[in-house]
Amino acid sequence: MKLHELKNVEGAVHRKKRVGCGEGSGHGKTSGRGGKGQTARSGGSIRPGFEGGQMPLYGNGEITRALNVKAARFSESAKAKIEKAGGTAVVA
Repeated sequence: MKLHELKNVEGAVHRKKRVGCGEGSGHGKTSGRGGKGQTARSGGSIRPGFEGGQMPLYGNGEITRALNVKAARFSESAKAKIEKAGGTAVVA
């Protein structure tokens, strides 16, 4: 077997999706990108955890008061901070 005799395994090579080639193709108009807006633009990916520009709800903070928090789960550091301040962290 020589290098020029190598072939891909059956089913390994897929046909490229041709978008924007008319409504009849099924990939016309918006070309499979949905409507207008941020995700329709090129390079329009939104990083995980992005909250639309508002101040994100996650981050490292300090707790100065005793809080009684009820949540689905806690990180070890969050639970430690809550209990250190004199509060309770209850898993609901």
